[in-house]
Amino acid sequence: FNFVAGVAISSDVGNVHACPADKVNPDGSCGSKVKIVPSMGYVVDNFLTTEEVEYAKKMLSLSIEKGAYKNSSFGSMQVSECHIKGGSSVASLGVPCLEAEKEGADASGLNVSSLAQRVLRFANQNLIPSGTLTGAHAWKGEVFLDHSILRHYPAKKTVVDGNSTTMVGQSGSVHTDSDFDGRCLSAVLFLGDKEESDEGSEEAIGDLKVFKCKAGRERICHDLQGEKLRSHLEAEPDFWDQKNWEEVQSIEPKAGRVAYFLSETPHSVGSLKVRPRDALLTWMTCSEIRPQDISTRRAALPPFFAPFGDWANNVTTIQAVVNTIATGNIVRVLGAAVPSVADSLGLDLLEVKNWEHEVYAGEQLQWSRHVLRCPNGYAGIKSIDHHACPRILGHFHRWMNKTLAFWSGLAGRPLSRWSGLGPKAPAATLYQAGDFLSPHTDLERGCALSVIWHLTPGWEAKRGGHFWWSFETGSKMEMPSWNTMYIFKPSDKSVHHVSPVMQSGNRFAVSGCFYPQ
Repeated sequence: FNFVAGVAISSDVGNVHACPADKVNPDGSCGSKVKIVPSMGYVVDNFLTTEEVEYAKKMLSLSIEKGAYKNSSFGSMQVSECHIKGGSSVASLGVPCLEAEKEGADASGLNVSSLAQRVLRFANQNLIPSGTLTGAHAWKGEVFLDHSILRHYPAKKTVVDGNSTTMVGQSGSVHTDSDFDGRCLSAVLFLGDKEESDEGSEEAIGDLKVFKCKAGRERICHDLQGEKLRSHLEAEPDFWDQKNWEEVQSIEPKAGRVAYFLSETPHSVGSLKVRPRDALLTWMTCSEIRPQDISTRRAALPPFFAPFGDWANNVTTIQAVVNTIATGNIVRVLGAAVPSVADSLGLDLLEVKNWEHEVYAGEQLQWSRHVLRCPNGYAGIKSIDHHACPRILGHFHRWMNKTLAFWSGLAGRPLSRWSGLGPKAPAATLYQAGDFLSPHTDLERGCALSVIWHLTPGWEAKRGGHFWWSFETGSKMEMPSWNTMYIFKPSDKSVHHVSPVMQSGNRFAVSGCFYPQ
């Protein structure tokens, strides 16, 4: 394919190197490869032909229609996307994406996976990632496909506040892509042109914005990877606030244009107003991803942790949840968390060894269960042994506490805090043979809204351990299941309990409640 010579813009504003892509040396002079440094974007126009752009947009549209991660969330943005997972440089598509590819098959053999491979191939032929990161993030002569997403950014997103809903323009938050171990190079392949503002101004609508540290903060925002990145997020909640960063480049969307940048480079998506933005996002690693590396990468979580799937962003679904909870009844959410979060936490819970067997016999409440408690209540996630207290579990509890507005909207009243963060609070529970929980309401704990998340795959009814819910209209029994969440408002009209586990097995759950203001 033909492409126009790339334009590399350095971290110094206005310093543009108009050297052809096949002539730039690692030191910046003209030669064979382009040296990509922090806070620098490298742009290649006409990377795709008009026909190829239209094909990619068709694939995205079909995958959305078939439910491929429709209305998922990325940080503060609502998006629809089709995932292409790498590993050993072999791309594989999720089932909905495969169905879309089959239906919209291209006679030339072009497919979504091949687009990701093309982005990878160009990088290996023309680019040298030269960043500040070390270890698995350091370039050793080749990059590998990690993950690629065909993503649709709607121009507006739905915001639910109590019983009211509004549509507002979307914009992304500043972030890096170096949260996953080994990621060193990122790319955005635009499938549409820039939206022109109504006023005809030069406002950067939907642009890819590239940032660098503001003067005086270089020590803080250097080497943004893994544990150091997470520690900053813990110590400085507004770490990613745009006021802390200096914009050095704004790359306009243009159909067929690809922009490469180091994964450690802070960047964001400019605000959208009317026209959506479609793009193929590709992340590459400087170390080959092997199956045995997966558990290590699970420990490095994105700074934007949004665990829930479609239901939490669907206005109709949210309203149904609010209405049901208001009656005092219980809501069951199937597929509550996005698969990556549920799968990672489920695997981590299987690896935990320090379960504490706890037996309690009070006058009104009795139980036998195994609990996982984390020493400091996840006050400092970086200091916790991942296999003793999974970090993803800490991120979940912290996320619950940070999204009080969302949960207050469901409860119909202001809430103050989530119960799962205290050092004595059970971070997760495990029920094995002989364990049980007697009938109770949660009112005895002062709860205003309770949440129970089952993470038990392949459970058989004969094992017992069922979740029982009794309301004034009758009782219902729920068998332990995978990635199912129950939400309800405690009242004196309902009780719930866990029946005795009769046979060996691991019944995992994460639960807690919100307290009223």
